[in-house]
Amino acid sequence: MNLLKKDADEFYHIVNFLTINETYFFREPLHISLFSQQIVPEILRNRPSCTPVRILSAGASTGEEPYTLAIELFEKYGIGLNNKRFSIIGVDIDRGAIEKAKQGIYFGRSFRSLSPYLKEKYFEPVGSQRYAVKKYVRDIVGFYFLNLMDMPYPDFMKGMDIIFYRNVSIYFDSDVQKKYLKIYLRY
Repeated sequence: MNLLKKDADEFYHIVNFLTINETYFFREPLHISLFSQQIVPEILRNRPSCTPVRILSAGASTGEEPYTLAIELFEKYGIGLNNKRFSIIGVDIDRGAIEKAKQGIYFGRSFRSLSPYLKEKYFEPVGSQRYAVKKYVRDIVGFYFLNLMDMPYPDFMKGMDIIFYRNVSIYFDSDVQKKYLKIYLRY
């Protein structure tokens, strides 16, 4: 344990080994529907149009959840959507996963819950069985390496309107979950 406290690279190597990057597009359809049909419209009703809705995906892994949120917003609000109206941030402790998310290239099992219609509309082929998220979707999503246990948080974490936290909370006991949820709500 002392080695891990002294050697950050070794700590993150072990974290990357132990974390589960099980993710795919539209993994939680009920959550996504609640997000787009109820939560976002309620926020927009009480917000000036010049202030973006800020959305955080904590434990974003390789990016499927944040891109799912973006696709859902494009489906509801149209192709003219831009980062002045919505800003989606994905954070993860796994540096390799964040790099994959930034590239936005996916294949196989990532698409198991995505309709062919949405796949064709929001992705473009980039090789054999590989598809890239279209640029206009990537433009409203940003990805950052972040250990959520390290405080204080960088400025980009301030003022989030919606926080998707489920993918991270599975790693914490209930006391730690409650502690950090309170921190996120205050930040």
